[in-house]
Amino acid sequence: MENCKKYAEIAKLQGETQAIQNHIAENWEKRAATNRTIEAIQEQIGEARSGKVSDLEAEKQAIKAQKDKLEASKNEAMDKLNALQSQMIQVTKDARGIILSMSDILFDVGRATLKTDLMTSLAKIAGILSVYQQFDVSIEGNTDNTGSEEFNMTLSQQRAENVMKFLVEQGIAETRLTAKGLGMTMPIADNSTKEGRQKNRRVDLVITDRTQKVK
Repeated sequence: MENCKKYAEIAKLQGETQAIQNHIAENWEKRAATNRTIEAIQEQIGEARSGKVSDLEAEKQAIKAQKDKLEASKNEAMDKLNALQSQMIQVTKDARGIILSMSDILFDVGRATLKTDLMTSLAKIAGILSVYQQFDVSIEGNTDNTGSEEFNMTLSQQRAENVMKFLVEQGIAETRLTAKGLGMTMPIADNSTKEGRQKNRRVDLVITDRTQKVK
């Protein structure tokens, strides 16, 4: 009888031991599954980070390539504009951009009608602007101090507008152009001399790179 009790206790202990072992094994399996899940997530994070870095690097390279392309295009345009330098057109550069100063000999005295030589020069300029779309143009009419302020302001505005109209007729979008008459307010030479007055009678095309305005 006593032996039966001992066997029963042993069996009970064995059962409890087995249950504990099963519980431990189950926990180990859960822990292993958890570790596998964590490893999989970490791998996904690593792949995502790697992909993101690759995407950012590709984007940086694309931006650099675009900047290089714009810079090369700008340099080409400047070379072509500099080639327009002549007795009638002076090409300079300042903080605003490239300045094409057209002599008043391209207009009849006191008139705003474009002469043939001026139209020929403007057609060349329009050809350059049509290729290099990043450039905008501010057309500025200027006079010397001969005559009334009102007359000179009106004349300079008409000349600037006629230049703008011609460029539009050559296919340049009006949104890229502005025209304003400055009259005698922006002299570049001494109005007390004949030579100075001749320099002041001009139409300036101020050519700016639109892509440089956005930083």
